[in-house]
Amino acid sequence: GPAFVPTRGRRRPAHPADDLPGDGRVFDLGAGTRLFIALRMNSILELQKTRATPRGASRHADVTFVMPLYDRLRYLGHYLEEGLWDGLPLQIVCDGASATTRADLDLLTAGRPDIRIHHYETNRGVACARGAGIALADTPYMGFCDDDDFLNEADAFLDEATALMEMDTPALFTAMPAVFAFNESLQMNLQYDRRGFDGKTGFELLCYLVATGEMQVLTLGSLFRPADLRGTEPESFFKVSEDYVFLARLCARFPERRVRVARAGRYMRLVQHGSLSSREAYGIDKITMHLVSMCVGATYLIEMGRLSLPLFRDLLHKRGDVLQASYTRGRDAAAFIAHLLGGREPVASDDESREVLRVLESNRILLPAEFKRLAGWN
Repeated sequence: GPAFVPTRGRRRPAHPADDLPGDGRVFDLGAGTRLFIALRMNSILELQKTRATPRGASRHADVTFVMPLYDRLRYLGHYLEEGLWDGLPLQIVCDGASATTRADLDLLTAGRPDIRIHHYETNRGVACARGAGIALADTPYMGFCDDDDFLNEADAFLDEATALMEMDTPALFTAMPAVFAFNESLQMNLQYDRRGFDGKTGFELLCYLVATGEMQVLTLGSLFRPADLRGTEPESFFKVSEDYVFLARLCARFPERRVRVARAGRYMRLVQHGSLSSREAYGIDKITMHLVSMCVGATYLIEMGRLSLPLFRDLLHKRGDVLQASYTRGRDAAAFIAHLLGGREPVASDDESREVLRVLESNRILLPAEFKRLAGWN
């Protein structure tokens, strides 16, 4: 039946989280305020002083948080010192970091049985690091957190989320209700209000992903089952949008399950110039990865008979317009990939198209199978 455009998910009655600040309001807390006070909506100093669980012990034995890490300890070191990970089980995938970083990380986490570190000699990229985390998770539930981010109200979220995962029928996953973005100038604003996803099926979420190219970082600050994620791991081709790929595959695997959004919890996301998806770092290579990730999701909808190839080509063109407005590049790249789909001969007539073709051909063996099927590159 016609169901490509996702319907609105079921909403719970109003609850205290409904007073989340929104509309892009920015909170300037003053440069003299200690960072950990600025980042939390409540005083974490008092929270950590009164926490019943001592540092090094975990009260969530059924949960693992996976954190990919390369050569950066500045933020994680601060969060550990301030107790933001106290009582939360953490597995750090140290992905080919330098000997200095590995030694510093071991020293920083010494005596912390709640933190496990897995060292890899070679840097394989964030997609492989997330995949390794999925494989290593040995608990019924798992989540993801980046090394420069942290979780607010994590205990309350996990208590609620683990219950929601097994209510009625199994949930697809359970998400924190909001993502707050903050910067090093101690400003914070509501980036994503994710409560509208509550009750959406995997199929409806997949439609949203493909129609918009957006995902509101739903893979961060959410609770999953490792068993559900195995087999969805993104290919090492993806240096960005790897989370979009495994989320699209998860939705396609369980199209009838529903997303749950908890009342408690905030995912605190650092916005910085050095991130992989920052404006200055988002070149044609990463735009290509993003557009290929959209092709992964679209392949499932097309093979379900719920999306036509011509309509998806139109969606790619629209996404290219969004990328062009945001990054001053991407329109020609999207048009080129849209042209490729369906086994058409590649015709690179401009600089962006030639760069896209170079990225695709030089990584052909690493491209996802879904894209190869859609482009006739098998």
